[in-house]
Amino acid sequence: ASDAKEEAGSSVKQRFDYICVLDFEATCENPNPEGYEHEIIEFPIVLVDAATLKVLDTLQIYVKPTDKPKLSAFCTQLTGITQEQVDKGVSLGDALFKVHEWLRSHDLVSGSFDSHVQKTGKISGKVGDFKYKFVFATDGPWDLQKFLNPECQRKKIPRPKYFDMWANIRYHFAEFHGKRRGNINKMLDHYGLQFEGKAHSGLDDSKNIARIAICLAREGCQLDINDGIRVKRYSRPRGGRGRRRAQKPSSSSQSPQPSARAALGSDSRA
Repeated sequence: ASDAKEEAGSSVKQRFDYICVLDFEATCENPNPEGYEHEIIEFPIVLVDAATLKVLDTLQIYVKPTDKPKLSAFCTQLTGITQEQVDKGVSLGDALFKVHEWLRSHDLVSGSFDSHVQKTGKISGKVGDFKYKFVFATDGPWDLQKFLNPECQRKKIPRPKYFDMWANIRYHFAEFHGKRRGNINKMLDHYGLQFEGKAHSGLDDSKNIARIAICLAREGCQLDINDGIRVKRYSRPRGGRGRRRAQKPSSSSQSPQPSARAALGSDSRA
C-alpha cells in the first residue's frame, strides 16, 4: 500500500498538469579517466499527475553506447545494467524518438518529433518560453545539463526543446525547507521514507525522486521550472531567503553546487 504521505493530492495548483521524473544511468569507470565522456545507457521516466499526485505510467529504455560499447565491470556492478541489455538497446537518437512517441501517447505533446527539435544556438533561458503542459523533473542539474545535452551535441543528435529546462527537485527541497541540498536518501529520510528498489537503477531512482516530488507538492511547494541549460539557477544569499520560497522562512545557508558528477559511483544521491 502507498505511504500516507504520498496519498493526498497537491495542496496548491501546480503550473504544469504533469511531471515527468527522469534519472539517467550512464557509462562510467572507477575512476573515470580525465576527460571521460559519459554515454546514457538507461532512459527512464515516471509520469505523475500533478493534481492527484498519482503515478500514471513509467517508461524504461536501454540505450546502446557507441563511443565505448563495452560496459566496465564497475558500471554493471553499480547500475545492474548488463552488456546484453545495452547490446539489445537502441541508439540515443532512437530513444529520444521513443520518448516523444510515449509523451504523445499520453497527450503531452502534439506533432512530429522534428517539429519539437531545438534549432542550434536557439536554446531559450526564459521560463515563459516553455509552452508545454508537462515538465521534466530531476534530482540535480546533471542528467539534462551534463549528460543528455553534451552527448547530443557531441554526436549531433537532434534534441527536443522540452529538455531545455526542468524542475530540479533537489533545489526545490532545499529552498522550500531552508536546508542544505541533500541526496535522495536524505530527502526521503526527511519524510520518514526509505529508498525503494535498487540505488543507481535509473527507473528505481526516478520512482523515489517522484515520491519526494509528491511529498513536496502535498506540502504546498510549487514544482515549477527552476533549472535549465540557460536558466539562471536560484541562489539564496547566505542567511537570507530564497527567491522562490514564500511559503517558509529560511535560516540556513545554501551549500555550494557541485560542477558535475565526476562519476555515477561518486554521486551522492543514493
